[in-house]
Order: sequence, then structure tokens, then C-alpha cells
Amino acid sequence: MRKSKKIAVIGAGLMGTGIAQVFANNGYPVALFDTQQNALAQSLVTIRSNLELMANNGIGDLNEIEVILARINPSLDFAQVVFDADFVIECVPENMKLKQDVFRQLDEACKREAILATNTSVMSITEIASKATYKERIIGTPFWTSGTRRF
Repeated sequence: MRKSKKIAVIGAGLMGTGIAQVFANNGYPVALFDTQQNALAQSLVTIRSNLELMANNGIGDLNEIEVILARINPSLDFAQVVFDADFVIECVPENMKLKQDVFRQLDEACKREAILATNTSVMSITEIASKATYKERIIGTPFWTSGTRRF
């Protein structure tokens, strides 16, 4: 994907925060959605802390932290986050009904050519996609994070 592509992350928990950080660190604009303002605020605090830790240990540059953080747009507005996204990754709790509801909403709200991904590694992608109209664009992309690693 070209760097001009917009990424949307649904869920600002541990996984969503880490995924937003990875994309932003690699030059992508990221819209980060959560239903809780405190989760969005904590996500940015965590990303800043992770980037500082990495830079202080020779991975990255302290001078780039503000640039990376500026690529992340946290929002409580689901429609605003996803309407123009090229790649959306869902990071909500491992609850089948919740994931199906999220993908039904994404299928309706996203542009037709957007790729919709779930972060699950244990649930059926076919079952998650079952409530969507355009199931063929829904993929599984499980990321792995062990949280902040201390050096």
C-alpha cells in the first residue's frame, strides 16, 4: 500500500494501540476509533511512551515522535473514521456478535474498495463476515504484541 492510503483502527485497547503505532511509525495516516474517550487518550499516552522507550534504546528518533503522533487521529465518530479508509482493522473484544456487528457496520459505512480486516487469531473469519454484504473483502490479519517491552 502506498503511504497516501488511510488506515482506520477500530478499538483503542492494547492491540489497536500497537497497530496504530506501527502504521503511523511507517508513515501512514491513522484514524483510531473507540467508544470511550479515556481509551483514546490512554492510547496516545501509551504510543508516546513506547516511542520514547524505543528512541532511548536506539530504535527510532526522539525528534520524530511528534510527527508520528500527528499521523494518528483519535475519534469517537465511527462514520468519520471509516468513510474514506483504504484499510480498516478491527480490534474489538473476542465476542462473535460484537465482531459481526462491527463488520456489518463497516461493510455499510466504508467505500466499496476498502479492505476490512479482523485482528482475531482464534475466531472464524467466515463467521465474523457472515452479516456483511461484501464478504470477499474481509480478511484475517492477526497481529501479535506483548505490550511494552523493557530493555
